[in-house]
Amino acid sequence: TLSFEAKSNVKGKQMHTGLYYTNSSGTTNFHDGTPTIDLTTDWKTYSFTLTLGTNADLSKGGRVFVYGHTGNMPGTVYVRNY
Repeated sequence: TLSFEAKSNVKGKQMHTGLYYTNSSGTTNFHDGTPTIDLTTDWKTYSFTLTLGTNADLSKGGRVFVYGHTGNMPGTVYVRNY
């Protein structure tokens, strides 16, 4: 489970989170999806249970990403207590 607090200086700004890893076919991507988060201008706690796919090649490592460069809406995303 991934939990954090987030907000934006623009209501409605979106961000994503997800597991980025290499699968057994050698492809590196967000294989298990990237939940979309609609932010407000107030701090809010978000929590997601992300499940690593059974085809993950853990010998290649992996990453958890939380990023806010989505959509065409300008704004700044703030994340804390990650």
